[in-house]
Amino acid sequence: QEFEVAVFPITKVQRGDFSLLKQFRSMFSPWKLPIIVAGGFHHGSQITEALRWGANDFIIDAARQPELLLARIQLVLDRKTAEEAFRNSEKEKERSVFQTRFLSMISHELRTPLTIMLSSAELLKFQADSANKVKAEKYYSQIRRAARHMAGLLGDALRLGKAKSG
Repeated sequence: QEFEVAVFPITKVQRGDFSLLKQFRSMFSPWKLPIIVAGGFHHGSQITEALRWGANDFIIDAARQPELLLARIQLVLDRKTAEEAFRNSEKEKERSVFQTRFLSMISHELRTPLTIMLSSAELLKFQADSANKVKAEKYYSQIRRAARHMAGLLGDALRLGKAKSG
């Protein structure tokens, strides 16, 4: 079962012992499982230690202030939601940058063989009337090689598009 937030009550016996908090924090990141420590008493060092070991918030005398505890839980959950939205937007930005770079590279890679194909075809056109069939065969070979390269790049782009769409 997944929890949205954890509230750790601290009693006088547990005072200064944050081993359970440390254990939870080692298993769950602060944004995955926010932790609020609720103490019936307070010492500045206790609050500092709780926050140092991974508590997202600390509330004093939570039993006498249930509304405050609920408000703090809501605040932590709102912060968690905002952080998740930020992380998702960062992932979307990274994906967009990668996609732009990839398309730019593919565009460049497709233009190069296309230019070779076009210039070779033009040269072949001028060589067609001459008796030098060896040059004509060389140009045909360049056109075929560039066309195969372009077909491979297009195949890669199509496979990537299919993989991306699911």
